[in-house]
Amino acid sequence: MPSASNYRLSSQATAVHGMRGARVASCASLREFACAQRLATSTKPARILVIGEFNAGKTSFLNALLGEPLLPTSISPNTTHPTVIGFAEKRRSVIEAVNGRRVCFDGDLARIPATPAMRRLHIGLPLDDLKGLLLVDTPGFATGDANRDWQVRRACSRADLIVWCTPAMQAWKASEQRAWLDFPARLRARGILVVSFADLLQSTSDGARLMSRLEAEAGAYFQAILVGPKANAPDHHARAPSPGPRRGSEPEPW
Repeated sequence: MPSASNYRLSSQATAVHGMRGARVASCASLREFACAQRLATSTKPARILVIGEFNAGKTSFLNALLGEPLLPTSISPNTTHPTVIGFAEKRRSVIEAVNGRRVCFDGDLARIPATPAMRRLHIGLPLDDLKGLLLVDTPGFATGDANRDWQVRRACSRADLIVWCTPAMQAWKASEQRAWLDFPARLRARGILVVSFADLLQSTSDGARLMSRLEAEAGAYFQAILVGPKANAPDHHARAPSPGPRRGSEPEPW
């Protein structure tokens, strides 16, 4: 099993092709924005919810942020249940059912069956930068599934920071703007826009034009516009989290 020293978290200074000079999302920058929304006396982990339309790059963004291809991705909608990522002394994953029962899982995360009985997946990683943070990957939003959209909205009401992911090649479509502006103003005040797949842009001028357009069209609706970190090369030694001891009480992120 890889040691904690093998895990790489993307830094704010990460270079993203075509986006030089743009602020790059990192655990540190997300924590900064999240903590600005909280009481200074709060001792709970800052809850950061990652949302967006299907195939907006939410899962890829989180993988790049964590520095390894931890969560499964595909060209088809892949996230069918919320995945909660936080700090743990040992690498582990736990499946939580709707009845509250929890089962440790050791295997390929892509093989976890998507069933109505599953409520969410918890992943713990021994990453110091995750201390005091909970990152939540969510199913696609604004798909016509009213119950799923309701769940995402409800989760947003309890988040300290809401990250809306928009893909660089089709950034900030009209459907995204409509969906985001449908949120109450008090929730939008907690939002930042993150550009995913920015490393697919062909040139620096493409990146500059995109950021200029986003500032003009979306800047008023978010605290900030950040660029997702460049994905690291796939780590063929990465493994799914191994089972670990259950914790008696964990935050309620979803």
